Amino acid sequence: VDDNLPSRLSLAAFLYGLQHWEHLIGQGRELIWNPCGVLQLARDEAQETLQSRLADTMAFPHDFLRYLDAHQAGQ
Repeated sequence: VDDNLPSRLSLAAFLYGLQHWEHLIGQGRELIWNPCGVLQLARDEAQETLQSRLADTMAFPHDFLRYLDAHQAGQ
């Protein structure tokens, strides 16, 4: 939730890297890459609240970050 400079740099670098990979794949280059995603489980109620707040306040694209409750994650 802390949108500090190191966080912004890491996010910008990650998104740039993804864009570059897509460009290389579009040129027919074989790459070992599987953008399957990550499911980060909250260890307690406080962390679940923090994760939900992060997803709501940061307004990242839905295909980049979204909050799932336990039922949705189980699906």
